[in-house]
Amino acid sequence: MFLQYRQLSPQERRDAWAALLRLTIVRVSLLFGMGFTRRWLGGRAEPRPLNASRTELEHWRSRATALKRASRFVPGSHCLARSLALRWWMRSHGLNAEAVIGVRRDQARSESHAWVMLGQRPIDESDDILSRYIIIFPETVAESEC
Repeated sequence: MFLQYRQLSPQERRDAWAALLRLTIVRVSLLFGMGFTRRWLGGRAEPRPLNASRTELEHWRSRATALKRASRFVPGSHCLARSLALRWWMRSHGLNAEAVIGVRRDQARSESHAWVMLGQRPIDESDDILSRYIIIFPETVAESEC
């Protein structure tokens, strides 16, 4: 594990520590409920347009990867905690990101998943995620997809 850390760039190391801290705070705040967590950690962002360059998108996708790595060290950090942490991180940089929850049904079972969207772009998942899940939260995103 330490060898993998040493192979990271200085920026990736900074992102790893920031991700670990943010994810831990989100996990603790989720003890008080998702509504509390969403309000407390970035209710509204001052909207600024995302630089549509590939560089900025890759920057946020890299931070989403840092959150996935950090989730191995924070118990119970599944997709919901990671998406709320990424949303908080992006909103603290002025981006109007939204955590989204979707559901899908496979034969005899239902499955849910959470991810972050910025406008119509999924940040921490592949683009085909939209076709596999029906967005149920937030309702405003789900309505705009119809």
